[in-house]
Amino acid sequence: RGEWLGPDRFPTVKVGLQRVREELAERIVQRVDAFLAAGLLEETRELLMRYSSGANAFKALGYRELAAHLRGEHDLATARERIVGNTLRYAKRQMTWFRKERHVRWFAVSGPVASAVAEIGDYVAERIASAS
Repeated sequence: RGEWLGPDRFPTVKVGLQRVREELAERIVQRVDAFLAAGLLEETRELLMRYSSGANAFKALGYRELAAHLRGEHDLATARERIVGNTLRYAKRQMTWFRKERHVRWFAVSGPVASAVAEIGDYVAERIASAS
């Protein structure tokens, strides 16, 4: 746990999942495209009709960039690129923060997370058994 939280009150098992940067980037691109295909632009348009563009919702990744597109600040392709870029930077900040966590067992994951579930389960079971 971070210094600001103090020591753990109970025995904990911390695991982290780590992907190769290129694979993470590709998954982010796929996720952004899936959100757009599922109607994120239309959802953003509807939100803009109901709320001020200064509302907290428009500070979130995706909404901010699409709201700017809908205001005519850039085209949809540019909005998509910005969503991808901002999401990549956000993921990098998350990893920087998570790496500061103490006592985390990191697992390299490639492909579906299910591929690492058995290894992670074994690790957690070992930790629980050794704490008993």
